Amino acid sequence: MKICYFNYVYGESGANVHVREFAKAFADLGHEIELFFQNGEPVQKYSSGARVRVALKKKFARYLHEASQISKNLKYIFEERRILRREQPDLILTRYELHNFSTILLARLKKMPIVLEVNAPAAFEYRTFSPQYLYLPLLSELMERFTLRCADAVTVVSDELKAYFVEKYGLKEEQVHVVVNGADVEKFNPCEDGQEVRSRFNLGDRIVVGFSGSFQMFHGVNALFEAMPEVLKDNHDIHFLVVGSGEDDEVSDFLESSAFKDRITLTGHLPHEEMPAYLGAMDIALLPDTAFYCSPLKIFEYMAAGKATIAPDVGPVRKIITHGVDGYLISPGDKDRLVEAILYLARNKTVRKLLGEDARKTIMNKYTWNKNARKVAMICRSALGDNGQAFQKSWGQG
Repeated sequence: MKICYFNYVYGESGANVHVREFAKAFADLGHEIELFFQNGEPVQKYSSGARVRVALKKKFARYLHEASQISKNLKYIFEERRILRREQPDLILTRYELHNFSTILLARLKKMPIVLEVNAPAAFEYRTFSPQYLYLPLLSELMERFTLRCADAVTVVSDELKAYFVEKYGLKEEQVHVVVNGADVEKFNPCEDGQEVRSRFNLGDRIVVGFSGSFQMFHGVNALFEAMPEVLKDNHDIHFLVVGSGEDDEVSDFLESSAFKDRITLTGHLPHEEMPAYLGAMDIALLPDTAFYCSPLKIFEYMAAGKATIAPDVGPVRKIITHGVDGYLISPGDKDRLVEAILYLARNKTVRKLLGEDARKTIMNKYTWNKNARKVAMICRSALGDNGQAFQKSWGQG
């Protein structure tokens, strides 16, 4: 089976980690997959004209962002039509982004099967977490409904996200398939002890409590920062290692104002290939909160690395972690429960060890990228037809 896989997110985001890890696992199954990043990293230009354009973009982005995103489809359609004519795939797989409909349009015009990979209710997410942009009433929702309903199949990362789309947009139950995220169990494993990272930051034998990822509102980083002083004030053997990025001024202000800044390390953004060493340096790994529909990659990677994991007690996470068996669940975004969980695990080395060992077993048994790719392959074969044969290509006719 040959697939063209289109992605519209640039940078070192969790989205692109998912895309690359899935593509590798899919190819390892013997399928041919061509990966296309359609929205490349913006080129940095420093001429006076470029500076003016950047300034204008900042000034008017709030009002023009939606129109700009929609207009990109024209460019994508011409590019993707050329790609599909050249590659002659059996099926299109697209990582869905709000306002993007180019591959859906091409697939319907050419009667070509298409599967959408959907990781969030994008219209809801943008309106809720991106207040810097102005969106027209209902337009995003109408476009999302059209795009999802036109797909042969839709994969989502949680039962909650499936229920949301079925109820809100009237998608058929059998059209939407739940395929949760996974981890690379060879890359993330307990054999990585993180000693080099501990030495670099002079962590010694302190108990290291860690977080990795972007400082998104729904990750509960405010609860994390509020919990730090309460944990550190009477516990000199604990150190926080925060691997990720957010608003630089906000993070710098927090660190400078903290009385415990000598026991808090903020690394900033790091390439994903460096993450195993940093997770290896952690004794406890945490995520204070997440959105109701998310399947957070960091949780799978924490668990694959054999870490005692603190995570929010929300539906998608509850299906992965059994409290007290392979992780420790807390009320989402609850600073007090977060402090209690950190201190409990910090004082109980045996509990940390047992939670980490069972967490690793859970990922190995259920949540590898190989298992993820096998499920998607079955969905793609179903979209191609019951016999799994490729369709009769029609690109030479127009």
